[in-house]
Amino acid sequence: MANKRIVELSEVTNVDDKDHRFIAIDGDGNGSSTNTTDKITIDNLRKKIQALLDTIDASQIADGSVSNEEFQRLNGVTSAIQTQLDAKIGKMQANGGQAVISKSDGSIEETQVSSTELNYLSGVTSGIQGQLNNKSNTNHTHTEADITNLDKYSQAEVNSLISSHKMQIPGEEGGKLAGDFVSAVGQSSALSNTFTINVNVPAGCFIIGCNLRVDVELNRNWDAKYDDGGTFTQTIATNQSKSQNTKVDKMYDIHSDSNIPTNEVDIKITSNDGNAFDNNGKIRAIVYYIKLFSMGNVGA
Repeated sequence: MANKRIVELSEVTNVDDKDHRFIAIDGDGNGSSTNTTDKITIDNLRKKIQALLDTIDASQIADGSVSNEEFQRLNGVTSAIQTQLDAKIGKMQANGGQAVISKSDGSIEETQVSSTELNYLSGVTSGIQGQLNNKSNTNHTHTEADITNLDKYSQAEVNSLISSHKMQIPGEEGGKLAGDFVSAVGQSSALSNTFTINVNVPAGCFIIGCNLRVDVELNRNWDAKYDDGGTFTQTIATNQSKSQNTKVDKMYDIHSDSNIPTNEVDIKITSNDGNAFDNNGKIRAIVYYIKLFSMGNVGA
């Protein structure tokens, strides 16, 4: 056998296992046939190389940073790992700060719901839409049948309070004090020195006071008074300016007349000089009043 460097084990050929020639392997991997005792047989060389291959550890590969367990995880890989990872990561891209959903193909998709909005779900204990459907709208109405637990008052009294009164002070045994206001505009008429503002204060109410304002300028100064068309009158103001936005704020004078009017009360406007108005002027009035409601019957 000629001297030859053995590069691969398969290159060792034409060797009879019964041939007792020896191959000496020097430090450079060169072999030569000699008869010295520092030799091994080709058969033994094969066995030693195979034993070395059988005992290779992952720590002997590259820089040794990969463990046998990690190396074994390559088992079953069918194509380039990085290519597969890039394809998966590409399906997971999102801008951040938005909620995502899982699609049928396993990828994710960004939604219009922000992470802040998603956090509002914290503490929800049942279906949101169902809870919303059970709530009333901000603006809504009630029928009489919807009003309960008002046994202290008669249905007629309840209806009256609901339909007209803005303020009430409940007493005992059904007695109470209720307050309200009415508003109206009166317009002057040509060829007449007077006109009426139909505020229609209900009969039997105690008038607290009123506001008056010239909305459209009159052609002359004016006086104002309460008038029920019968015996009840009380002066509110005299010789007021005809100019637009002239205002009168007057409390009812209980010392002048403390009688409770028995008829509906309006406000009468009269020209201060007795001459006729034209038909362009307008005065707005707001009248405030209160009314007492009697106690219920004993044993009722």
